[in-house]
Amino acid sequence: MSFPSVIPATQEVVKTFFEQLPVVTPSTFLINVNSLKTVPILQGATDESRFMRQLDHAFERILVGDNRDAN
Repeated sequence: MSFPSVIPATQEVVKTFFEQLPVVTPSTFLINVNSLKTVPILQGATDESRFMRQLDHAFERILVGDNRDAN
């Protein structure tokens, strides 16, 4: 699937999301809409199983206050 109407990301958005990560497409982030805190979930193409494992791992880290990279 492709997105025909892509909106380019500004440098501010790229800096916020990819602070210490390489800029890779696709990249998946979890975003707290209240605080705008971002948590990287994974980078690159993946299957549903790996995505769910990474998401579970990110939730576990969030609950214990660990803010390290999710990959």
